[in-house]
Amino acid sequence: WVAITILIDFLYYWTHRLGHQIAFLWVGHSVHHSSEHYNPTTALRQSVWQHMYESLSFFPVALFFPPTLHAVYASWNTIYQFWVHTTCIRRLGPIEYVFMTASHHRVHHDRRVHKNYGGLLIIWDKLFGTFLDENAGTPSDDDIEVCAFGTMAVVQSWSDVAFQTEAWRAMFRRARESGSLTGAIRALVVGPGYYTTTADRTGAMHGVGPAARIRKRCYASVFTRIYVDFHSITAGTLGYSMMALNPLPMYALAYCPYVIL
Repeated sequence: WVAITILIDFLYYWTHRLGHQIAFLWVGHSVHHSSEHYNPTTALRQSVWQHMYESLSFFPVALFFPPTLHAVYASWNTIYQFWVHTTCIRRLGPIEYVFMTASHHRVHHDRRVHKNYGGLLIIWDKLFGTFLDENAGTPSDDDIEVCAFGTMAVVQSWSDVAFQTEAWRAMFRRARESGSLTGAIRALVVGPGYYTTTADRTGAMHGVGPAARIRKRCYASVFTRIYVDFHSITAGTLGYSMMALNPLPMYALAYCPYVIL
């Protein structure tokens, strides 16, 4: 299980990284980055196109491991990433040396940079030069605003159809208006992370609206934090355990009432 966990996360890292660097993949992944607020609902913004190409990227796993193992541990990789979409959890000490955390993933959702692509582990970013610490280049003050969430091109709609298709229209529009074959190919291939993946944090906060900003201090009460953490851990543990022990429909049905409550 250690081997398949590492392999899946390694493949996820490169699929995720290419999803930012290649334009015709970014049009799918940009759906996930479209929210100007950063909370667990952001994790649920998913693209139909991304689901298709991401599934293909995990085919190498089938050469070495049974499908049931892949299904369980690929699901675990996805479930793990849910909790990192929050501004309430700050720094987690030594855990951040190895694992993806909320702090690391906030940097990933900063529209000015494209960094920190790991799913479960942050070590791939450190190995391949795509890691950026949340406080890098910013004063160490709890009230300093450090991240600008969302995408550069804001989708002017609440419709999921618009979210799923707007980036496609924009990409083909750039290709059509490029005026040359080379320019058209570039519009289809070069994504926003092509240049910033291994670069320093760039841009400034000027002109960024309040909805796209965070303050590093969380003002939720201690009771609220304990309540949210307890249910997040319980739901994640129950869901993963049921998949790992026996992925039969009746177990899924037994899990549903807890989720609803």
